[in-house]
Amino acid sequence: MNVDELIAKMERHCAEVLGEHGGRNMAALARHSHRIAAAGDRPTGRCRLGGAALLDPGTPWPEADGIPLSLLAVLDVDALAPWLGDQLRTSPGLLNFFHIQPYVDYEQYEGINPFSDARSWRVIAADPEKAVETPAPTPAYVFGQLPAQADPVITLPGHEESVVGSLDLGPGNEHRIPVVEAADIHTTWPPGTDGYAHGHRAFGWPYPQQGNLTGKDEILLLQLSGGGGFEWGDGGLMYYLIPAEALHAGDFSQVRVQRGE
Repeated sequence: MNVDELIAKMERHCAEVLGEHGGRNMAALARHSHRIAAAGDRPTGRCRLGGAALLDPGTPWPEADGIPLSLLAVLDVDALAPWLGDQLRTSPGLLNFFHIQPYVDYEQYEGINPFSDARSWRVIAADPEKAVETPAPTPAYVFGQLPAQADPVITLPGHEESVVGSLDLGPGNEHRIPVVEAADIHTTWPPGTDGYAHGHRAFGWPYPQQGNLTGKDEILLLQLSGGGGFEWGDGGLMYYLIPAEALHAGDFSQVRVQRGE
């Protein structure tokens, strides 16, 4: 991938849709991201979907009211970092993503909302030099382990994100509504690398859905979809989001999970 050519195409596309001034401002919001997919024999570092966690020795398996969470993915951020630029100040090493799976036995999980109760998810960092394979305790649901490949892409915010709503389209365009005008913007570059079928991604902007997905200064850590060779829960889109300052500080207690509409 020729990055300079790709960025130039993205900038031209933004200008064609929003005009030179607005297009330049839209393109400036671009973030580097990785498309995540089952890798076969070409994994990126120790990235994986499902299977065992990679935790520092002695790290307890996360749970909610005594119910162990399920491991959904591990990101080897050291392997991803060179492409991510200023989204990272330092790499947290390995990131383990957990979530409760009430779809397996609803009665067991009754009373724990998987998308509004913060006990339902956890992101745990681990030192790549110390981390060990840690199998899930019974009765956690265990997804089959798939090595994962990370392919670099460039992402733009969806047209309903708040940063787009406040976009400056330039003098004489005050009557134009950015969230309407930007609806035709292609948000993932190269084209053809987005959509539900290939919807797993790490960092960058989330795949656009209805409404504003990211809060002020939030960064996407991981997006999981119901396709791409890995079926989590009910198979919709799920986003792990974190304030930028919390990411820079390594404070993953501030992660929140949101489900796509």
